[in-house]
Parts: sequence; C-alpha cells; structure tokens
Amino acid sequence: MSDIDKARAQREALANVAGRRTARLLAVLPAEHDEDLAPGDAQRGARPGSSLAGHLG
Repeated sequence: MSDIDKARAQREALANVAGRRTARLLAVLPAEHDEDLAPGDAQRGARPGSSLAGHLG
C-alpha cells in the first residue's frame, strides 16, 4: 500500500468517526425550541443553535 493510499484510508476512517460522533451529538441534544427550525429541519435531526442546523440534508 502506497503512502497516498494509507493517507486516503486514514482520512476516510477519521471522517467516519467524526460523522458518527456528530450524529450521536445531534441525537442527544434537547429538542426544545423546535419552532426555531426551518421546515423539515427537525426531520433531518437539526437542532436550534447547532452550527450544522442549516447544513444537514
């Protein structure tokens, strides 16, 4: 395996870990103030005040 392949595999593994952690964090955030969300955001797991609220989809 070349150094480039190793770097790609490591980057992919880190991205997967970050994605799982973000999903877990969004799952445990309180659901209060759902009226502050844009239509459809709650179904996508977005929460008010989350920097990801406008980027999930």
